Amino acid sequence: MYQVYLIDDEPWVLIGLERLISWEKYGFCVVGKSTSSREAWGQIVEKKPDVVITDIRMPGLNGLELLGKMKKEKLDSEVVLVSGFAEFEYARTAIREGAFDYLVKPVNKEQLTDCIQRLGKLLDEKNKKAETRSVSETIDMISKYKGECSAWEFLCDTAKSELPKRSYYMACLYRFEKVSQVSDIQTIADTVFNTSIVPIGEKEVLAVIGMDLHQNEGYYAKKILEKMRVNKKEEPQRMVYGCSIIFAKEVQMYKLYARAKNACDSAQFAGIEMLVDHRGGNWRGSTELIQQIRYQRNSIEELEQLVQSGEILLDELWKTILMMRQAYADSQNEPNQIGHNCESAEDLLRTYKNCNRFFDTLKEVLTFDESKQMMKQIWEYIDCNYMENKTAAALGTELGISQGYLSQLVKKETGKTYSELIQQKKLEKAKELLKYSEKTVGQIAEETGYSDYYYFTKIFKRLTNLSPTEYRKQEKK
Repeated sequence: MYQVYLIDDEPWVLIGLERLISWEKYGFCVVGKSTSSREAWGQIVEKKPDVVITDIRMPGLNGLELLGKMKKEKLDSEVVLVSGFAEFEYARTAIREGAFDYLVKPVNKEQLTDCIQRLGKLLDEKNKKAETRSVSETIDMISKYKGECSAWEFLCDTAKSELPKRSYYMACLYRFEKVSQVSDIQTIADTVFNTSIVPIGEKEVLAVIGMDLHQNEGYYAKKILEKMRVNKKEEPQRMVYGCSIIFAKEVQMYKLYARAKNACDSAQFAGIEMLVDHRGGNWRGSTELIQQIRYQRNSIEELEQLVQSGEILLDELWKTILMMRQAYADSQNEPNQIGHNCESAEDLLRTYKNCNRFFDTLKEVLTFDESKQMMKQIWEYIDCNYMENKTAAALGTELGISQGYLSQLVKKETGKTYSELIQQKKLEKAKELLKYSEKTVGQIAEETGYSDYYYFTKIFKRLTNLSPTEYRKQEKK
């Protein structure tokens, strides 16, 4: 979904604008609103919404000034200005300055819907172009190093000279908030390491490092970043970067790049400055958490914390989502909606931008009917253990709930008491045995949990108006 930020110094206008249409229906969500443009500025810089809808005439920082400030800071948000009839020429000036559109107060549903639909098409096109450009540039840079090409061969090729082979190799992918000033290949030679720094897009730089000393990945990543800034006088700016693990001896170039990219994507998704790729294998506790997702909302919150801390990277999250889809569908008997519009880990980042948006959406689309799931467990227990005559208190202890809650839940969901459910199951089993087996009534009584033949006969007759023998004769006619 595309993010929208709303600004108007009149609170009731702001509330009305937010409630005027179903934003989600058109692929948008309101991520923030403010009655102060100065206060809004900090949130716009932080959230980087796709769209800002703002009133033109406001105290402090007016709409045109806000638009100019956003352009100066190279924020890529589309701006829609809202004005009164008297400011028509004022709004036209804003359009010439780069605003997407203006809306005339009072804004009605048709106006806003039309504007949002056009914005959706524009943003879709922008994303396609940016994605195509990024992919194209990456392919151009990496294509000749696919297959069996090693990191050492890459370093020699970019340095245009034969370099000494190193003991270890790794890669770092740096992703800057603004356009990076690194525009051409740089090489750094040292007694213990060699590095080639290659721009692969307007905002991305790949560094491949060969070294003889096995320091931790973060040490080399930060050292290269410092070198880039010194060489190009690049001012510090917001960025994320990801590192492959350090590989011993030869390693294929495409593998280094793929692992660094996964770590960088994961850092961006989690909102962490730097992450190192994992060494493979499932993160601890994955199986247990997937099982919990069948019944517990807090298992989603646990997963969110693991992603936010960097313990689970994006590719690992995607594998987990695929398992969650099946687990949730099995337990809830509903079509799953977990990341339904995504087909890969990269789609998660492209669609949701960050993990907060993803998990907020996830919690909305998942409905955890805990009473329904608890009843499922109770029924499963009764089906398998009805002959044990376990009390409601004992079963409640086993399931981790009180006797009172269990009794209330059963009554609410079935209209019967717990004892009546046990009795019903015993009766069903007794009928089945009377109809299809040659066992005596005494044997059937024992198999269905009745130690007293006469008590079994009494209960059976009270529930069916027939004795067990009469029932058997009737069913076998």
